[in-house]
Amino acid sequence: MLVAIWVGICGGLVIAQTPPAEPVETPPVTYSQQELKQFALAVNRVNEIEQNANKRSLRAIEEENLNLDRFNEIVEFQQQQASGETLVSDSTMLPTEEELAAFTKAGEQINQIRTEVTSQIVRAIRRTGLEPEKFQEILLAYQQSPELQKQIDKMMGQENTTVAP
Repeated sequence: MLVAIWVGICGGLVIAQTPPAEPVETPPVTYSQQELKQFALAVNRVNEIEQNANKRSLRAIEEENLNLDRFNEIVEFQQQQASGETLVSDSTMLPTEEELAAFTKAGEQINQIRTEVTSQIVRAIRRTGLEPEKFQEILLAYQQSPELQKQIDKMMGQENTTVAP
């Protein structure tokens, strides 16, 4: 199951979708059923927020007359340029000035969306009764414990996973 991964960076949070990490031998940590329910609810809420943000980001790209594939090609082009790698030899792959302007404008909109999303996610986690730090702690344990993964995955699938805010 894919789970939102949280990384604290300079007080902010970044999310990426990734499969659970390989299990690592760590001392067992126990969490209350309430904490696990809160975590499961938080993951569901975070995933909803992320899905909405992804749709808004795609819309921002399309409003600038780019498609997602072309946007990603321009990202790759800029990464190659920044790293000094050999640039694409096919001149049709090089972004035009118009595409670069559209890319920049869409990128600014996406950055604004990401800023809003970070705040929404922190609020969503806190509304479940967890602090972001505890959420991260449980997430790490989830990634490292197949047993805990099964338990939380089961809770996430239950429709009645509700925690009073």
